Amino acid sequence: AAAYVQELGERLSAPSVNLHLAALRQWFDWLTQRGLFRASPIASVKAPRYSVDEGKTPVLEAKEARALFGSIAGGDVVSLRDKALLSVMLFGFVRVGAVVKMRVGDFDDSREGWLVLHEKGGKERRLPAHHLVRESVRAYLLAAGLAADSDSDAPLFQTSPRHSPALSGRPMSRQDVWKMVKRRCEAAGLPDDICNHSFRATGITIHQQRGGDIQEAAKLAGHKNVRTTQLYNRAGREVARAEVERVQL
Repeated sequence: AAAYVQELGERLSAPSVNLHLAALRQWFDWLTQRGLFRASPIASVKAPRYSVDEGKTPVLEAKEARALFGSIAGGDVVSLRDKALLSVMLFGFVRVGAVVKMRVGDFDDSREGWLVLHEKGGKERRLPAHHLVRESVRAYLLAAGLAADSDSDAPLFQTSPRHSPALSGRPMSRQDVWKMVKRRCEAAGLPDDICNHSFRATGITIHQQRGGDIQEAAKLAGHKNVRTTQLYNRAGREVARAEVERVQL
């Protein structure tokens, strides 16, 4: 196993090698739990060191995000769905995997307003809903005829048949959301590298630029470690550039 990891390191990046090693560890742990080994023989294999201060996910500037939302101006149910979905990801720092799992009943519009998120590993979280999220989801549910079914188990964000303004009743997949993001960004004249994860990173960055507390951002994002949240934060770029430009001849 150590030789395999070393060989991978000669042709793959450290993060890719770590993914392979993590998969092997999970497999051997599974075998150990079922009695084939007394202990995992791969537990002592060291992963290559890899550390970054900032993630690679492309981030929208605030003016770009405003332009994107402004370009989705239609009153049809698909446009309202797309605007509501993007709002949840950006203003709530929500993973796309949790968004596509949401049901109509996971949007609580009573009193302060809440979103119920079904995260990885079966974890369920309740997240305060931003007022713009409440407005956009409310408008979408009304147009979709789902507003009366506040306790419904129907998918919140549903696919729409090709060339049809109606909804199918089936939940969108992450790939469906990715295609929508690409289509909407192209229509708004935004960079083509924007992806699903960009909205989570954009929300965290804007939160930090507005003086938000990084500990609170981690709680909202569902991160156990603040260092993970910091990888999404690009607020320091402006400060770093200003400091670099102090060097003048």
